[in-house]
Amino acid sequence: AVALVCTVGFVCSRVWLKAQEPTVTAIALSVALFSAAAYGGARWRHWVCGACLTVIMVELYRELTVRTSGGAPPNLALFEFFTLLFYLALAVAMWALGSTIGAGRRRAAMLVQRTVALEEQREENARRAVFDERVRIARELHDVVAHHVSVMGVQAGAARLIMNQNPDRASAALASIEASSRQAVEELHRLLGFLRQSGDPDELSPRPGLNQLPDLAESMATSG
Repeated sequence: AVALVCTVGFVCSRVWLKAQEPTVTAIALSVALFSAAAYGGARWRHWVCGACLTVIMVELYRELTVRTSGGAPPNLALFEFFTLLFYLALAVAMWALGSTIGAGRRRAAMLVQRTVALEEQREENARRAVFDERVRIARELHDVVAHHVSVMGVQAGAARLIMNQNPDRASAALASIEASSRQAVEELHRLLGFLRQSGDPDELSPRPGLNQLPDLAESMATSG
């Protein structure tokens, strides 16, 4: 819109007002064409710049033919011709500069969007990996530790039933319970060692220390 308004103002000032001020006019048209090429919509920016440049060149060429007609001196014709070339070169340069800068801005914005999308995808993949790992650990806990606990329950029930009638078999069942409990503890230690890498803080509870020995001894004494 600014480029179109500046072009219309340029033509009106030349045709009706007979204004021949070149500096401010050239600056205004250059900024307008640059802005249109850099920030205009993708559908219209090049069409608008091309239309504005065409109208400007047609007006300058009309002035050139009017001033050089009727036996004008050669130096005046040459001056008007170089003025036309100056406007053309300036307008094309600002158009190209604006188009280049605008393309760079759009590429940078696209890269930012792609970076954000990749970061979101990476976070989603990380969440999916954590979820899959939790499922795998839960499956392993169920398959290994829960199996040992189930065996311990079955052996404990059998030992309770035959403790008076067959003490030897009850003792064997208790030994099996002991072996299963130790194996379950080893599996738990292995899983917990995998989950807690060296140097990682435990956010759930403080690490056990020597000050917890009295409580541990009391709990063992209470259990008999």
